[in-house]
Amino acid sequence: MKLLMENWRRYLVEEQRCTNATVLAIAEHFGDEVDPSVCQARGTSLMDVFDALKEAGYKVINDTTYRMEHPKGRIDKPIPLQDYINDHPTGAYVVATRNHAMALIDGKLIDTAQMTNLKRARFQQAARVEKP
Repeated sequence: MKLLMENWRRYLVEEQRCTNATVLAIAEHFGDEVDPSVCQARGTSLMDVFDALKEAGYKVINDTTYRMEHPKGRIDKPIPLQDYINDHPTGAYVVATRNHAMALIDGKLIDTAQMTNLKRARFQQAARVEKP
């Protein structure tokens, strides 16, 4: 686990786009190598992350039911990012807050912004990533 965290640290440099760091962290989790600039020429939307992961051969399963099934899942009640993290202790996920993408791998958030208040950050969307 220590070696894995050391590898992830190289993706978390400030100049790294969150979309690029997310794809690289997920590829590292699965033991794959991808072009280090995989998302640099793309936009910064979550769909760009999904597209890059699909092109790399991963299966991306959008988690649309989480928001509907969560007790705070109404539009007027934001869901804390910490809730999603707690509810997904295993697996690889792409998680989005407003204008930001992150990787959630086995319950650990891999993030270029180094969010410190996960109860305040608002969950927007997520997708499970699997290697076929």
